[in-house]
Amino acid sequence: MSANISKEALVFQNRIRSFKEDLELIDIICTANRNNDFLVTDDALFRYLCTKHTELKKRKTCKKSREIVIQHLRKTVYSSYIKDLYEELTSYLKSIIYQAALISKDRGTARRLLGEHKIQVAAHDILQFSSLDDLVMKIAGDIIQMLEAERSTAELIKKVCNKLGLNPSSDVIEKALPFLEIRHILVHADGKINKEFSAKYPMFKKDSKGRINLNYELIMEATEKVTSLVNEIDKEVLGKAILKPNTSK
Repeated sequence: MSANISKEALVFQNRIRSFKEDLELIDIICTANRNNDFLVTDDALFRYLCTKHTELKKRKTCKKSREIVIQHLRKTVYSSYIKDLYEELTSYLKSIIYQAALISKDRGTARRLLGEHKIQVAAHDILQFSSLDDLVMKIAGDIIQMLEAERSTAELIKKVCNKLGLNPSSDVIEKALPFLEIRHILVHADGKINKEFSAKYPMFKKDSKGRINLNYELIMEATEKVTSLVNEIDKEVLGKAILKPNTSK
C-alpha cells in the first residue's frame, strides 16, 4: 500500500472499497434481470426461494415482479451507502482530533481543539476507561457529535479544520459537499427534496415520489468527490505530523 496517505485514510479507502463491492453486485443483479431474464427462470437465482421467504413467495414469478423487488433493494443499498460514506468521513475526522489530542503538548493547541466545547465526564465513567487514549477517543467522539448537532456538513468540516489549523482546498470541499448533504435529506426527510435543497443543488433530480433519484452514476461520483476530500485533508494532517504516513509492516 502507498505510504502517501495515513493509516486512517487507508482504513477509509478500504471500507469504501468493500461498500463499492456491494454496489457493483446489486448493479450486476439489476443488469442481469433487465437484459437476460435469467433471474426468473427455474434454474437461476430464484430457485433458492423456499418456505422461509414468506414475502417473496407472495409475488408472481415474472420479470416485472422481480424487477420491483430488485429496484427496491438497489434503492436501499444506495441510500445506505450514502449514509455510510458520511459516517466514514466523520470517523476519519474523529481520528484526526484524537491523534491531535494525543500529541498536543501546549495549552494553546489544547484550547483550539476543545474550544467552546464543554465535555462532561463523571468520575465513575473515567474509571471505566482502561487508558488515557480511550478517554481521549471518547472526548474526540463527543466533539464530533457536538459539531454534527448543527446539521451542517460544511460547518463540521470547517470547524474540524479550524481546530487543527488545516487549510484544505475550498474547491475540493465544495465539490464533495453536495453529496454529503444528501445524507441529511435521507435521514431527516426520508429522501424527499425540499425547495431549498433543489435550488442549492439543481443537479440532483427527483423521482416520481419527490425523493432524490439515487443512481449508480451519482453514487460513483459521490465516492470520488468524498474520497478526494479525505485525501486533501490527509495531505494537510500528514504535513503537520498529526497523522503518520501508512507504512507496510
